[in-house]
Amino acid sequence: MKQQEPLSVFIADDSDSFRTSLKAVLGDIPGVNIVGEVSHAGQLMDKLFRLKPDLVILDIRMSGGNSFNVLKQIKKMIPSTIVSIITEYAFDLYYTKCLELGADYFFDKSMEIERLIKTIGQMSHAHAQVTAV
Repeated sequence: MKQQEPLSVFIADDSDSFRTSLKAVLGDIPGVNIVGEVSHAGQLMDKLFRLKPDLVILDIRMSGGNSFNVLKQIKKMIPSTIVSIITEYAFDLYYTKCLELGADYFFDKSMEIERLIKTIGQMSHAHAQVTAV
């Protein structure tokens, strides 16, 4: 039987405290491996292209770049990567734009963190089932 690969997760958010908290919570989920993080959008694509994570958690508003362009680049350059948008600006316009650009998930940072964590736990479980075959 093939060894199960963990779900590789990359966090892109300009809030140090948010990244630290999210890493602590996600680190407790079996089968999740945090492979990297950035606080500045300008650092993101080089790291993602090198690491090719399974999942990117992307803050829609980050310094150093337009997250809509970043989302578009991720989906173009690494289409198999799942992109989960996380934002304090969960406006319908942003939601629609993100989905049009290929976002797989969209979460309101102020109200849906538990749902984000639950979703990542489900992804990890499903990923483990696929990689075990």
